[in-house]
Amino acid sequence: MRPVILCAIVSAIILSACSPFSKDIMRRVDSSVAFEDVKTSPDKYIRMTVMWGGVIAGTINRKNETIISVTQTALDLEKRPTERDNSKGRFLIYYPGFLDPIIYAKGREITVVGTIEGRSTQPIGDTMYEYPTVNAQALHLWKKRPVYRHYHYPYWEPYPFWRHRRPYW
Repeated sequence: MRPVILCAIVSAIILSACSPFSKDIMRRVDSSVAFEDVKTSPDKYIRMTVMWGGVIAGTINRKNETIISVTQTALDLEKRPTERDNSKGRFLIYYPGFLDPIIYAKGREITVVGTIEGRSTQPIGDTMYEYPTVNAQALHLWKKRPVYRHYHYPYWEPYPFWRHRRPYW
């Protein structure tokens, strides 16, 4: 019985340490609110606190705020966006203040905790799109993922690779 309790305590500590947000902010988040539900009827969920994430589609600066358009994706245990090719739609983040659009650039991953404020209709190309809107209480811009390069060395090929190769000289 004791190893089970110890494993549960260790797991709880590890999982609570994985979030980039403070415990106080995480307590405010209503995890029962799904993005799909808010997208279909955002007026039901006004003033509820959510945590959403995704990939930045664009950043616009206004006089006293920054608006970030985000393509929504699921979040992993760290609350980092995952499955970049699987999205339920887009949402807008309203941030009070200036965020540099070079840093908060298209393609970067972001997670936000904020309150739902309704919807906003804006164009994507020639199409008018209805975005659920979130007033940011906390933002986390993730570091770029490392690019892995795969090198191919001739001596990793199956035997007898050397018989069919021309010499280098």
